[in-house]
Amino acid sequence: MVTLATAKLKLPKIDSPVSFVPEKSRGELFTAVAVFFAAGLFLWPLRDFVSFNADDGFTLVAAERILRGQLPYRDYFTFIMPGSPYLMATWFKLFGASYVVAKSVLLVYAGIFGAITYLLARRLYDRSTALFAAALLVLGCMPFRFLVLHNWDSMLLASITLYCAQRALEAPSRSWSFFTGFSAASTCLIEQSRGAGVLLGLVIAAAIFMVRPHSRRTDSFAKLCWAAAGFVIPLTFTFAYFASQHALKAMLDSLLWPASHYSTVNRVTFGWVPISNLGDLYLTGSLGGRLLVAFFSAPMLLISVLSLMVLASTVYAMPQRYKSAPSAALDLQVLGGSVFFGAFLAFLATGRRDTHRLFYLAPLFVYLVPSILNINQPRLKTLYRARPLVACLLLFSFAGFGMIPILNALRHTARTETRRGTVRFGYRDEVVPYVERHVAEGQPLYVHPYQPMYNFLTGTANPTRFDFLQPGMATAEQYESAIRDLDRTQFVLLDTTFAADKIPETWPSTPDRAIASDPLADYIVRHYRACRFLNLNPPQIWSFYFMVRNDMQCPAD
Repeated sequence: MVTLATAKLKLPKIDSPVSFVPEKSRGELFTAVAVFFAAGLFLWPLRDFVSFNADDGFTLVAAERILRGQLPYRDYFTFIMPGSPYLMATWFKLFGASYVVAKSVLLVYAGIFGAITYLLARRLYDRSTALFAAALLVLGCMPFRFLVLHNWDSMLLASITLYCAQRALEAPSRSWSFFTGFSAASTCLIEQSRGAGVLLGLVIAAAIFMVRPHSRRTDSFAKLCWAAAGFVIPLTFTFAYFASQHALKAMLDSLLWPASHYSTVNRVTFGWVPISNLGDLYLTGSLGGRLLVAFFSAPMLLISVLSLMVLASTVYAMPQRYKSAPSAALDLQVLGGSVFFGAFLAFLATGRRDTHRLFYLAPLFVYLVPSILNINQPRLKTLYRARPLVACLLLFSFAGFGMIPILNALRHTARTETRRGTVRFGYRDEVVPYVERHVAEGQPLYVHPYQPMYNFLTGTANPTRFDFLQPGMATAEQYESAIRDLDRTQFVLLDTTFAADKIPETWPSTPDRAIASDPLADYIVRHYRACRFLNLNPPQIWSFYFMVRNDMQCPAD
């Protein structure tokens, strides 16, 4: 894949009437299948590797709650749509609840992302350039945030929506329009903000295509009707189901909760990178070593630049399609750029505008990256002539960046048996073996404030309605509800360094007064005694006190 992608880029002119449909070629379909399997093979070392990113466990514990008969919003609190945990619960029901099953699903996602990227890019560029775009996504973007999160679920449906919309433009069949609407609704049912962004992008694209010269408006209107039907059906079914369970009001209240709580604490500037530890690498060591670090960490900054340049190239392409004959290549650029623009606006609206979220959006715009190099303007002639060199530098920088987590996973070969399967840890962990020795499977264990992975790996149950209660984000009523739920809970894991060490680094918008007060931590300190200090190695990653209620004895080792 890399060898082909580094070949000289042969990009069609922006106004060329390209109408190549790769699905009609067996060779292209074979290449797309090869990309699918190559993506899974590349990411295979991450399949059983636990990095202890706290976000990694939320979908897993939510899926287990559903399998125990709990209903989102009514029985436990969540502020996103229910699609992701229900999907994971389905995989667990079919293949067993294990971490490897969850990560294997991600391997399939990565293959689909790579194949869709290739097929979309192949409509615009030659094969080597399309492989370059797919390699940029799979090698550079996917490994960085290879976590079991709703973000990848929603991005999968968003990518499928874009692909179906492109097929709807090309094919006379209206079934593609129906599946476009159905996939867009499914994106909304996984993450409301991203789904709304994708829907906005589709509306923008539809408006542009409806008024374009040479358009067949009757056929376009019929396709829109089919797309609307596909969109309405899954949403109607979902809301009707929660209404039948007397949880519709709780659902709507929870989905509106982020606007006044999550976005405030998570607000950062565009392209924000939490790299305080990386700064030491830039400032120490030899000049060559610092340059190497800068080259292979450049994607953390380049992803923001590339996203803006793709949007700019889309703006450049839009007037071109009205000056020239109908062009399938321009239609794809307008469609893809519009969908990405909608998702980008939703990304900005959430307030969480850091590079991590841009990497999640990569499947919606990476296939358009070569078009940046295709703008042949007098002011950009040097960039235009240096396209092959720039493409090679981009590919090697992103591939090196993606290899960092892969090599880290390969370096840690020691396997650990947990109640959710055999896994490998990125650091020596004391929590999982200690908890499994002293807390029975299915028994309540509360982890405060933020590490649901421990509940999942140890097979213990969170006794509260909340997977996390974070200072500055949780309300006083939520703290009071969690304290009532803890009334008979015997065991607690408490992280006493979270507010001082992790909040300023990851949530810099959190008010100081919120950090100074954590009602639930204060309750735990008063009503529980510390039995053992447990940590990862190095301890600055995560460290917890294993605690029992004051009327209990600490377990004997």
